[in-house]
Amino acid sequence: MPIEKNKRAEPPSWILKFVNTFWQRRLWFFVPFLSGIVLSIGLILILTQFYNSAIFPPHIREWLEAENVRLTRNSLDGLRKILYHQESEINQFKRMNENELPSMLKANLRILGQLHIDLHETQKAIRAESTGEAKRGLWAEDWLKRKRALADLQKRFPDRHPRVVAAKKEFGLFEKNILDKEAAILAGDVPVALIERETRLMEKVRLYEGRIEKTPEREKTMALLLEKRNQTKAAYQALLDKKPSYVPDSVLIALQGILFGFLVGVVLVFVREKADRSIRTHEALEQLLSVPVFASILDYKAIPPEGKAKPSAMRPTDASSASLYGQKSLFFAKDRP
Repeated sequence: MPIEKNKRAEPPSWILKFVNTFWQRRLWFFVPFLSGIVLSIGLILILTQFYNSAIFPPHIREWLEAENVRLTRNSLDGLRKILYHQESEINQFKRMNENELPSMLKANLRILGQLHIDLHETQKAIRAESTGEAKRGLWAEDWLKRKRALADLQKRFPDRHPRVVAAKKEFGLFEKNILDKEAAILAGDVPVALIERETRLMEKVRLYEGRIEKTPEREKTMALLLEKRNQTKAAYQALLDKKPSYVPDSVLIALQGILFGFLVGVVLVFVREKADRSIRTHEALEQLLSVPVFASILDYKAIPPEGKAKPSAMRPTDASSASLYGQKSLFFAKDRP
């Protein structure tokens, strides 16, 4: 199996044709391009050196200054709109995050501390209710008072005395009530109000802890918004302090001149190429005359002297070589039968 040699990769034909077209019409491109650069440099020199002189046309000076004032006003209006939008954004951010801003950090910390104290007291009261320590202390004092009052009545009156009988009955009911309450404590019954208070306090604690955690993030966002607002204010103030006299922008004028010359040169190259009706290939001749071409001879003036011949001049003048290298050829067509 024969091994094919690696061929060097060549660019597509349309790229070569495009480059060859520009090279053949290079004067049509470089003349307007360089003219645009020269005109822009000349305009910059005139505006910078002769603007305040007597030879500068006064109506052009008035037009330039009026245009400068108009552009300055438009810029100021644009900056005012930006400032209004930034102020609205800052105010909206403050309203949406009012309780999480750095200015509220001390108040949030103070309220959170008080909530922790209230929650601790509530949890302590719940534990006391669960174990019955506080109630047992109150019941013990009341039981001793009633016991002493019954003993005094027994010393003063006999056991069948109505007052003694009533006091014994009341003391018995009191002891029964204490036993019922002790049973409820042992069952773990806690007042609902204390549990609800603990739940509310825990929710508030979580709320204020979240506000304190989000404060650094809100502070960074607020700082960015204020920095943008201050930059816009500085630009607005600098534009207000700017002198009303016209100052030419040399860089902008130079860029405009280069771009204008480039576009005009490209347009002229393509217009000149489309307007060129000369025949360069035998295909174009066959299409024009509708007769076959049997020979083509290179123009001897286009062949370089001996020793300076280029590889392109030794190639056959087929359609591709003629379109890519632009060789001039003489074509011989057969006569019509």
